[in-house]
Amino acid sequence: MIYINFTVLLCVLFYSHENIAQKEKHKTFEGVITFKIEPVINGVNQQTNYYKGSKRKVKQGDCIQYKLEEKTSVTHITGDDTLYIHEKEYINDEIISTKTIKNADKIAGIECDLFEVETLYYKAKFYYNKDIKQDVDPAQKKEILATLKKYKKLKTKNFKILKFNLNDYFLLKKKSIALKEVIEYKGSKSSKTAIKIENMTLNESAFTIPVLPYKYLK
Repeated sequence: MIYINFTVLLCVLFYSHENIAQKEKHKTFEGVITFKIEPVINGVNQQTNYYKGSKRKVKQGDCIQYKLEEKTSVTHITGDDTLYIHEKEYINDEIISTKTIKNADKIAGIECDLFEVETLYYKAKFYYNKDIKQDVDPAQKKEILATLKKYKKLKTKNFKILKFNLNDYFLLKKKSIALKEVIEYKGSKSSKTAIKIENMTLNESAFTIPVLPYKYLK
C-alpha cells in the first residue's frame, strides 16, 4: 500500500495544475491528445488526455484521473480497489509579468502562440492554438476574477497574497488547451508536449468512473 500511495501522490503532483472544460458556449475540442512528459515518472513518458464537452479523462501509465466536481478530481490506479480523491492545489503567489508571442512554434504540426507567465515562484510557458478551445466554468471564472481583484487591492497595501493556480490563469486568459507547457519551480522543470492530436467522437462510457471505495488525499 505504501507503493500505491507514493504512485498516487506522483500522479496528484503532476496533475495538480491540470484544469477541466466545463460548459460549451462555443465548439470545444472533442477527441484524444497524447503528450510527451518530462521528467519521466515511474518509467512513464507519455500522458493521454480524453476530451468530450464538459468531460475529461487523463491516463498516465497505471494512473487514470477523472474530474469529479469543480475543484475535485479522482484518481484510479489499474489493479487497485480504491479511488483516491484530491482537491486542486492552490498556492499563495504573485503575478510579476505576462507576455503573449504570436506564432511562436509549431506543436504536433499546429501553429501555436505562446503565453508566458512569471510569478514569485514559477515561470510558465503555454503554447496554444486559439481554435483548439477549452471553456472556463462560469463559477470557476467568477472565483478566479474575484481572487485577482482582491489581489490587486492587497498589492496597493504592500501585501503579496494570491491563491493562484497557473493553469486556471492560462485558461481564463486564452480559453484554449495548452498543446505544450513548460513549468519551472525552484530550479526544477517539468513539461508536457502534444505529439498526437486526434479529433474524434468519444463514447460517454469512456468517462465512467469505476464504482469503488474511496479515500481523500490531504
